[in-house]
Amino acid sequence: MAKQLLGKEVTAALNEKIKANVAELQGKGVNPTLCIIRVGENPSDISYERGATKRCETLGVACEKILLPEDVSQEELLATIDKVNKDDKIHGVLLFRPLPKHLDQAVIENALAAEKDVDCFSPLNTAKLMEGDKSGFPSCTPTAVVEILKELERSPPVPTISNTSISFKNLSQWVRITFAAAVISPIVSPFMARAVKNDAFCASVA
Repeated sequence: MAKQLLGKEVTAALNEKIKANVAELQGKGVNPTLCIIRVGENPSDISYERGATKRCETLGVACEKILLPEDVSQEELLATIDKVNKDDKIHGVLLFRPLPKHLDQAVIENALAAEKDVDCFSPLNTAKLMEGDKSGFPSCTPTAVVEILKELERSPPVPTISNTSISFKNLSQWVRITFAAAVISPIVSPFMARAVKNDAFCASVA
């Protein structure tokens, strides 16, 4: 019988690992801090923000928020990003996308420091991921999926089904890097029927 693999089954163990890492850093005088930058009032962004804030509280990670209006100018957003890039007290940045249409997302993506980008927003991190360079930061959702597979000791190959969303591209690549194997299929494909019969498969469908 098919079983849906849920994050809550591995959350407790991962929480303890992360809390230990946070405590170690705090013992060295470093207070891990995430900065969330949200433009506008997109309900899905607000929901994600709420979840991320709660996770930070659970893990002992500090969380700062910068909330900008929907009509923020590109200059103001770039200045905000430059400020957090230079702030040594901020270790990670989560910038929600897509951005409002009047903003040049390509320019903004390149403005965020890759070493602080925790959701593969920076093209540099995307390039590293595509090249199999683990020094880059993959997106949050694909990372969570891979951690679930690792904790539950699922073996490759792991078929990945998708309609070519951004998350899928990162997910399929991160699965390939981590398990050294991944079979990728579009959502409409003769392979799909075989994929869902595999020991484990990932679906990223918007």
